[in-house]
Amino acid sequence: MKLYIYILIFAFSYSAQSKELDCDNALTTIEINVCAGRTLDIAETELKTYIATAEQKYASEKNVIEALQKSQFAWKKKM
Repeated sequence: MKLYIYILIFAFSYSAQSKELDCDNALTTIEINVCAGRTLDIAETELKTYIATAEQKYASEKNVIEALQKSQFAWKKKM
């Protein structure tokens, strides 16, 4: 019985991911989670760009780079 439930959950999550979603009008939990995941991916990509830029700008200042890396580690630990 549990196997059928897992298969059902997988099928619904796959179908939700495979179609284009209108995240402004997401209704189901799966749709909302997929949209939230997409938003998170975009934000993480943007953050990586900012961090890479800061690391280049302050490459000669070791203490700044260490502080940036330490803060990123602490942030990821919370997530």
